[in-house]
Amino acid sequence: MPVNRRVSRAKFTKAILSGKTQREAAIIAGSKDGPGIDVRASRMIREPEVVDALDAALNRAGASLDKSAQVIAA
Repeated sequence: MPVNRRVSRAKFTKAILSGKTQREAAIIAGSKDGPGIDVRASRMIREPEVVDALDAALNRAGASLDKSAQVIAA
């Protein structure tokens, strides 16, 4: 993966973890605000690198995607 793409994903993830919306995080990561911003943000948050980083942050906080899914499914 190109360095600039890796950097934008890291900026996106950091913004999400700091409480920004997907749209705000995408803008911080360098996406242009416009009609397609929500689609780009939705694609970004589903990328494996972003999911793994979010899951790691949740694990450090004592939660995880798996634990959340178990609570929802119960």
